[in-house]
Amino acid sequence: MNIPNGAGEIIGALRAAGHEIYFVGGCVRDTLLERPVNDFDMTTDATPEEMHEIFRSFRTFDTGIKHGTLTVLSGDRPYEITTYRVDGAYSDNRHPDGVSFTRSLREDLSRRDFTVNAMALSPEGEIVDLFGGREDLSRGIIRAVGDPRRRFSEDALRILRAVRFSSKLGFSVEEETRRALYELRGHLSDISPERIFSEWTKITEGDGRVSAARDFLPVILVFLPELSALAPAAIGYGEAADATAPRALPFAAALFFMAGQGGAAFSAAYSRLRSDTATRLRGIALVDNASRAFSDIPAALRILADVGEETAKTLVALRSYLASRGFAALPCDERQVLSAALASARPYRIADLAVGGRDAVAAGLRGERIGEALRLALLRVMDGGLPNTHDELVKFLHEYSGNEKII
Repeated sequence: MNIPNGAGEIIGALRAAGHEIYFVGGCVRDTLLERPVNDFDMTTDATPEEMHEIFRSFRTFDTGIKHGTLTVLSGDRPYEITTYRVDGAYSDNRHPDGVSFTRSLREDLSRRDFTVNAMALSPEGEIVDLFGGREDLSRGIIRAVGDPRRRFSEDALRILRAVRFSSKLGFSVEEETRRALYELRGHLSDISPERIFSEWTKITEGDGRVSAARDFLPVILVFLPELSALAPAAIGYGEAADATAPRALPFAAALFFMAGQGGAAFSAAYSRLRSDTATRLRGIALVDNASRAFSDIPAALRILADVGEETAKTLVALRSYLASRGFAALPCDERQVLSAALASARPYRIADLAVGGRDAVAAGLRGERIGEALRLALLRVMDGGLPNTHDELVKFLHEYSGNEKII
């Protein structure tokens, strides 16, 4: 692990005061997997009071001091440092009612969720692995530390974290851990919608998203019952499904479509999970337009007019996955058709027309008929039946002004 200078200053300060300090969690796991490390979480035998004294010359934030976590700003970067601790009872299936601090690294590591996240790394590179995390990493396994039922009963969010790590790392979930995960999945009702949404988003972003959605569909149904008509086998198997499946929001939209759901159901589900509005609206557009084929340039332009360029490109990828699963028919190379439509320079927005509202008013149109005329003109131009020139479009507007039934 390449230790940032800021982290080195923190290590030096704690050691100068006679304390232990280790890197823990995801940064250790990702170092061993030779993946990029973004967060450098640390743990120490120093109590919160001792840390406050040690870091009095640093800028600090009491972000989680009740549970022993102090955020220290060093080298223009925040680092979370947590005192070795033992958690008390979890009466709400999410947070410990209280914690007690300990001088034992073993006790601290034993409270963590999965073996691959329960390793510590000294600044010199020594791995402390008390629960077989390195072996599980090499075997591609997610395994709970200790009794999985206890781990999931303590914090039900760990159920979704297991699915998320399975998706992110492409790992399988160990059998006993999997059984406990299924057995206790109802406890997810104790988790806030915002936290569930965050984990669900990360699940759909992982390299193993297809396998995770297929293998843990009963867990996903706890918070997305709209997918109940979706058969696990329909989601796909193997590398071919992984290669064609879109990531993140488009993958979620594909699942809704394959479950026979429309944008209204997607909107209800994502509103319930407290999704941001932009994500929810984009998902609705994807689900509601997934059945539209990019059969030729006029069809592609109409889709562009309705959803915009970015969403249209996403729809092409989404439809490719749906076709691979038997839920869509591709009449042609839709990616090529969309590229041709964009390269054609034909307008697909009213703003791209060679005329505007003033021209419509000058042609004698008023009120709602202005918008109606311009929308019809756009359709004619997209279909290739009307040139996008000022003279031709002004002529069309004058004809429309005298004949409301132009079609």
